[in-house]
This record gives sequence, C-alpha cells and structure tokens, in this order.
Amino acid sequence: MTCDRAGRIKSGDVYYQSTIFPGEDPSGWDVPVVFKECAFCSERYERLYILEPLPEDQAHAVYINAMQHGRG
Repeated sequence: MTCDRAGRIKSGDVYYQSTIFPGEDPSGWDVPVVFKECAFCSERYERLYILEPLPEDQAHAVYINAMQHGRG
C-alpha cells in the first residue's frame, strides 16, 4: 500500500484514510475517491492528532522527521 502523497506506508504502519465523495471537492470527481496518507504526511499537514497514539517505533520516526524539518 502506498501513501498518495509520499508513497511510504509499510506493512503494519498506522495511516490516515479518507473518502472524498462527488461534490465535496472542487476537483470534479464523479465517483468516490479513497485517499491514504502516511503518518509523516499527516504530521506535515497537521492531521497527526487523528492517528495518535502511534506505535512507538513509528512515532519515533515521525517525530524525528518533524524535528529535522523544523516542525518539532
């Protein structure tokens, strides 16, 4: 499985999944679209609180990544 933004969801990882229905987004979709986002992207776009608490190893990697990019 891949993250629709960054392509990095490993087996066992917690990730964010949402469905965009026709008429909810100005992109003009005419069928429901399922969207998956890894924890790294969820942190970047300020949705990580939806996934918490993350498993310890995944949380460590996400927070280290955030600190390296000036968000920690």
